[in-house]
Amino acid sequence: MKPEACNATDKNACSGDSGGGIISRFLDDNRDHRYFLLGMTSFGSDCIHLSAGNEARAQIYTGIINQHHDDISSFIGL
Repeated sequence: MKPEACNATDKNACSGDSGGGIISRFLDDNRDHRYFLLGMTSFGSDCIHLSAGNEARAQIYTGIINQHHDDISSFIGL
């Protein structure tokens, strides 16, 4: 996993979003849905100058996830 990634959606990341989780839903071996934390929002585009959802980009930081993988896994029961 790279320490930085760019996440593009139809929603904007604005001030106050820093530290928010980037999650995704996956099927586990039992075909149950599990949610995983993929990263955290660090900063987004200049949302004041974007039209609603246009060219939204959020920079996420994944290095801290790797550093705390064991604690996170224990907390969510993996």
